[in-house]
Amino acid sequence: MLGHRALAETGPYCVSKAALSHLTKVTAQEYGKHNIRANALAPGIIETPMTRDDHTHNALDKFVPYTAVKRWGLPQEVGQAAVFLAVGCLPVTYVRT
Repeated sequence: MLGHRALAETGPYCVSKAALSHLTKVTAQEYGKHNIRANALAPGIIETPMTRDDHTHNALDKFVPYTAVKRWGLPQEVGQAAVFLAVGCLPVTYVRT
């Protein structure tokens, strides 16, 4: 999310996320002609042991309205998306451009 949204005091983090997003798009364009796909997962807010403590959970809750599903994601959902991409089920390189 923060690769596409600006948030004060998170500059380096936002820039690194945006850079990875753009690198994926450039890589897809460069290698697509060879039938090589480039994908990236940017899952947003995921419920993990690191995000379960009250302070972190409360700080991240403000981002939930900006997520596609309006809730915290689960680690298994990220895993399922990774498997989906790895198996090659997608006929198109970009899901989100």
